[in-house]
Amino acid sequence: MYVLRNGQARPMLRDVHLPNGRTVTRDGFVVERDGRRTELAEGRGCTLLGQPVAVVTRSNGRLSLAAPMASAPVAVPAEPALLQAQRWRNGKERGHGKGKKAGKHKKNKHGDDDED
Repeated sequence: MYVLRNGQARPMLRDVHLPNGRTVTRDGFVVERDGRRTELAEGRGCTLLGQPVAVVTRSNGRLSLAAPMASAPVAVPAEPALLQAQRWRNGKERGHGKGKKAGKHKKNKHGDDDED
């Protein structure tokens, strides 16, 4: 396996961990986060997302990765706009930042106790 940098192929000295959790191994496999392994065919490379692509030689002799092939579009049933709006307005997480606890901002202010 080789790493392409500035159009030049350099030997791959160790496994590369990609930002999305995939790993490209020195022996030519892309390992998914769930452990699935995909072998890269001879003359193929992969993007920084781990998508297999062809390696092409430019007119100046430098190597580069071709554009990744688009996968077939998957049809997803559209949700009516009314249902989307209702889910957004009535969502239980609305108003809370990511990772904040539900009761964090519901304390009494300025030492006021709400005793009846």
